Amino acid sequence: MKRLLLTAAILSVAYCFEAGDYLTSEEDILDALSREEISFTEYYDLLELFRDKVELTGDDLDRLRAIPGVDRRWIEAIEEARENAGLFADRETFERWFPFDFERIRAFVFFEKRERRDMNGSVKLYTHGKFIEDATPTNNLTGGFGTKTIRIEARGIDDQRSPRLRRRSLSVKKPTWGLTLGSFDEGFGNGLVMGKAFHIAGAKRTNTGLKSLISPVDNLFNGAYFSGDFGRVGTGAALSRVDYDSVCAEVMASELSFSPDSNYRFGGVFALAGVSSPERGSRFSQSAGSVFGKAVVLGSKLDLELGWTDNGGVGLSLSALSKLEGVRSIASFWSYSDGFFPLNGDGESDYRYTYIPLGESGVLHDSRGAGESGAKMKITVPVGERVSVDLDQSGWRTPSAGDWGISTKSALYFRGENNTRLRGEYSWEKRTLASGVRSKNSIRMTANIPLAKDFGLNGYLRVSRSNIGEATTDGLSANAEIQGDLFEPMQLRLQLVRSKTNIASKDNGYWALRFRNYFRTGPISWLAEVRRAFYDKADKDDLTEFRITSSYYWR
Repeated sequence: MKRLLLTAAILSVAYCFEAGDYLTSEEDILDALSREEISFTEYYDLLELFRDKVELTGDDLDRLRAIPGVDRRWIEAIEEARENAGLFADRETFERWFPFDFERIRAFVFFEKRERRDMNGSVKLYTHGKFIEDATPTNNLTGGFGTKTIRIEARGIDDQRSPRLRRRSLSVKKPTWGLTLGSFDEGFGNGLVMGKAFHIAGAKRTNTGLKSLISPVDNLFNGAYFSGDFGRVGTGAALSRVDYDSVCAEVMASELSFSPDSNYRFGGVFALAGVSSPERGSRFSQSAGSVFGKAVVLGSKLDLELGWTDNGGVGLSLSALSKLEGVRSIASFWSYSDGFFPLNGDGESDYRYTYIPLGESGVLHDSRGAGESGAKMKITVPVGERVSVDLDQSGWRTPSAGDWGISTKSALYFRGENNTRLRGEYSWEKRTLASGVRSKNSIRMTANIPLAKDFGLNGYLRVSRSNIGEATTDGLSANAEIQGDLFEPMQLRLQLVRSKTNIASKDNGYWALRFRNYFRTGPISWLAEVRRAFYDKADKDDLTEFRITSSYYWR
C-alpha cells in the first residue's frame, strides 16, 4: 500500500488537479463553458445549482457534484464536518472541520443553523425572469418536512414546458439502517461501478405533469435504496428505473462489506444495468462488479477500489485524504482500460467525457474517462498564523479520445480578522483540444475586505493567456462588489463586473451591474436580484433579468 501511495504521489507532481478557476458567479460559469472546461449539460446544471443553492445542513448534498473538482469524497467530508461540529453548530465551526477548499463550493451553498427541535421543514420558491420578448419566468418550488428519523422532500419546476416534478423522496434513518423511496443519489463501494445515476441529457428528460411523478426530471436514481450497518457487517441494495419518451435506464445493485474494526472496511459490489431506446425498440445491458477497501491509517483516510465490466473492461481508483498538524493533503490515482465505462460509475476521473454508443440502442453514454489514466494531488500547508499555501498538480491521458493534459496551480491565502481574506493564485496547463494543443497561463487575485463593521468590499481580478497553435488570446475578468449591512437584518450588495475572453476583440465582452437585497428575520428569508448586462457587440441587445428567492424555514 505504501508503495502504491508513493507512486500516486510521484505521478501527481507531473499532473494537474481540479479543473478551472473558482466559479463564483454566472459569468464565471459561462467563461468555463467558453474555455471548454465544462459541457453544455454541465453548464445548465451549474446555473441551476448556483441559483437554487444547496443547504449544507440538508439532505441534497449530492447536487454539489456538478461543480468541477467536487466528487463523492467532498460529500462525505461535509457529512463528517457536520457530525464533528455538531448538529447545531454555526458555519465558522463547520468550516474548521471541513478538510477541502471551501471556496470551491461557497457560491453554491448556504448554511442554516438548526434549532433544537425534533421536527423541521422548509418551503422555498425561486423565480427567474428576463425582460425580453416572449420570455416566460421559471419557477422552482422546493419543500421538505420531517423529524430526525423520517423526512419527505420534493422539488418541482414550471417553465416554458408544463409543470414537472424534479425529485421526490421519503427517507427513513435509523441507527443501524436507512431506507429511501423515490429519488436518491447514493452509491456503493467507492463509486467506481455504482456511484451515480446513468447520465441522461436534459433535452431527453421529457416527462411533464403527472408522468413526471413516476420518473422525475432530475438526473437521479429513481426507486428504492437500502443500507445497513449491523456491527461488523454492512449491506446495501438498490433498485432504480427512469423512463422517458426516448430513453429508459434501469439498475439493480447490491453491496456486502465487513469491518474487522472501526478503522477498516472491505467489501464487494455487484450491479446489473441496462439502457434502451423505446423509439428503436433496442436495448443495451451490462453487469459490473468491484472489490473495495476503506481504511484510516495514521490519521489518513484511504479508499481503494478495483472494478470490472462484463466486456472485459477493468478500472482502478485510489485516493488518500490526510489532515495532520494543520497540513491537509489529497492524492488520487486512477487507471481505466478502453472498455471500462460502467453505466452507473463515478470513479476518480475529472470533468472530461468520452461519448460511447451503447450497441444498437441509439443512446450515447457519457463515460467519465474510459481508457483514461491519471493522478492528482493537492496540499495545503500553513506557513503562518493566518497564512497558508495551496499547491495543486495533476494530469491525465486518454488515448481512446486523443486527449491528454497536465497542469499545476499554486496559491497564497491569507485570512485575517473580521472575515478579511486575500488570495493570489497562478496556474498553468497544457492540454489537447479538437482545435489543437492549448497552453494557458492565468493569474487570479481575490479579496474580501471589511471596510467598517457593517460595510465591506469583495472582488477578484483574473488575467489569462491561452495559446492554441499560433494563436494567442488574452482574457480579462474583474468583479467588484460593495456589501452593506447597515440596515440589519437587511443586507444590500452592489456588484460591477467586466469580462473579456479576448481583449483584442472589440466585440467580445460585457459589463454587468447587479443589485442584491437579502433579508432574514426568524424563519423567513428573502433574496432579490436585478441584473443589467451591456454587451460590446453592437447588434446584441442589453439584457435585464431578475431573480427572487423566498423561503420559510422552521427548525
